[in-house]
Amino acid sequence: MASANETAVAREDIVGSLVGGWRSASAPRLAPSGRALATPLGRWRHLSWSGGRTTTEAKGPDLASLPTSDPDDAATRADDRVRTVEDSAAGRLQLAAEFYRDGGRQGFGRAELRFLRWAIGRGVLRSPAASRPGSPWWRALNGRLLRDKVESHLLDAGAPGRPSSPSVVRWLDFIRTPSPVTWYCAHNASIAAGYLEHEALARRELVAERFVINVALARVLFTHAMVTRPRLVLGAAAAVGPRLADPRRGGVDVFLDLRRSFPEEYPLTGTTVADLVRREGHLPRAIDYGVILPRITAVYAFARHALDQPRIADLIDGREPCYALAPGHWAGGAAPTRRLLPRLAAWMLNAP
Repeated sequence: MASANETAVAREDIVGSLVGGWRSASAPRLAPSGRALATPLGRWRHLSWSGGRTTTEAKGPDLASLPTSDPDDAATRADDRVRTVEDSAAGRLQLAAEFYRDGGRQGFGRAELRFLRWAIGRGVLRSPAASRPGSPWWRALNGRLLRDKVESHLLDAGAPGRPSSPSVVRWLDFIRTPSPVTWYCAHNASIAAGYLEHEALARRELVAERFVINVALARVLFTHAMVTRPRLVLGAAAAVGPRLADPRRGGVDVFLDLRRSFPEEYPLTGTTVADLVRREGHLPRAIDYGVILPRITAVYAFARHALDQPRIADLIDGREPCYALAPGHWAGGAAPTRRLLPRLAAWMLNAP
């Protein structure tokens, strides 16, 4: 049965016109030869983001010469589109889902949309004007993810402008060649940028909420590594990594579905980190402390290079995540590893 929160969300007015215009401006795709067809995007359609350098596969004008202040450019329209749904949880869900209905993207939004429904159910995306306001941090993070996807979609559809950030370029890569690898690169580039951009907002959250925020980041970075560097994070079980972490499949829920790990409520008033660790189910605890934590340093180092975000290195203190947390606030970080299931998981994967 649907929860009260889910029922309330379902009753919100989902205004289809907010996203209906996505297909109003279509543009020819790439020719089989790989050359850009005649399109406003033809001058930069071959952009890719690799190792922190924007490169082009075909000659074209300097990107810096392209206009960015046009009120009709993709970046401005993306900002406007997201602004229209920022106080509607159902509108955010609609906008997020719409992105995955085009081209070869179907199915890739499964894990993201499931996580978004969890966030909506908790109430973290509620309007600031609500009787129980949502979280400024969660709202800002989701807003960043939405606008990057909307901008990339508009650019791909022929809207004028150039990518406003490396994460938008990553989403264009995903649109061009949908795969688990390009999806994680795009999704996690937006997520990492949002975390780094809004750390001041995160510090205003309760310590228990900041613990949840750190766990969410560690898990999504870990699943990215499972797809692209499975031996690094799974050791002897590397062969199952890419299939298990595929965002289109249900197996990834074991890592990214936080319903099994944390309370579905916000704010976590009166809840300590120790409370959260005690309430965590046996399987989530084994994953966090037996699988992820022993390799956390390698995971964040991988993410730093894969996403070209050097500051990710600042989000870990020794072997503990520390985003918006003072050192030592990863309470319970060592004790659960002494339990049988985390120890068994670490042993099976040859964790250090």
